[in-house]
Amino acid sequence: ILCNDATNADGTEIGDPTEIALINLGDRFGLYASGVREKYPRFGENPFDSDRKLMSTQHVMEDRPTVLVKGAVDVLLDRMTHIQTDGGVHPLTETDKEKIRTQNQEFSKEGLRVLGFAYKEIMGGRELTLEDEYHLTFIGMIAMMDPPREESAEAVKACKQAGIRPIMITGDHKVTAAAIAKRIGILKDDSG
Repeated sequence: ILCNDATNADGTEIGDPTEIALINLGDRFGLYASGVREKYPRFGENPFDSDRKLMSTQHVMEDRPTVLVKGAVDVLLDRMTHIQTDGGVHPLTETDKEKIRTQNQEFSKEGLRVLGFAYKEIMGGRELTLEDEYHLTFIGMIAMMDPPREESAEAVKACKQAGIRPIMITGDHKVTAAAIAKRIGILKDDSG
């Protein structure tokens, strides 16, 4: 909700569909964006960038300046040093990383879009920088369905019948893209 630019006020959704989905998920659990954002105002932001595949925002949470980061799980894995579990915060082990990679892969194979979430406490009184997106604590991931348009499969079929080779361009994870390409008939197996 905080590392997010979307809004949903009185049924009017404004913003990126993925971010809107996250806001709507919060609503279902009684975590309304307006209240959460009022309690923890944003003091800085590194906007989403398709090269970094991350977005980060700065807030004061429990009297501590904190950076919240969301983005591609594989990118975050290279930037995380700790993990938060029910038992508290611990150094991130190779076993933890492998579990995260495996779960990310499983979600992606199902054609789901996966986002990872992390945070880091920082020194107060300064602006947020890109360097603040390192040495993070992993707090979880979410997978969501971003289904292809219903007419996609028919369009692909018509192209193939006309001798046109359809090509899909996406920013999704390779495994997610392959699952969606299979679903609409562009890809028959993992070989391309």
